[in-house]
Amino acid sequence: MWYGLSVFLALTHAAGFAGHWYIPSAGDSFTANADIMAGWSWAVPVTMTVTTAVFVAPLMLLTSGTVLLRGYARGRRALTAALVGGTLVTLLTLVAALTPAVSSVSGWLLD
Repeated sequence: MWYGLSVFLALTHAAGFAGHWYIPSAGDSFTANADIMAGWSWAVPVTMTVTTAVFVAPLMLLTSGTVLLRGYARGRRALTAALVGGTLVTLLTLVAALTPAVSSVSGWLLD
């Protein structure tokens, strides 16, 4: 949920520069000469979240998969459901992070 909110906040910030909704990219015409981090209180958490999701999500998948495969959750229905649900949400986050649109936003934040 935080990842989705972070991407939304980044897109909202980009729309503030352009005057309309769009998917920003590094060096685009609306923000090429602007300092996008200046005066934006959410700059650090949003940038850290959007740019590191590609690296953190696979580690989360590996951890959840290891716990499920080792049988730690065997006999604990609530824990099994939480692990499966968390794994699915993490997989969706990874898929979203690998799309060209989010890659463009990530590059824009780092530019």
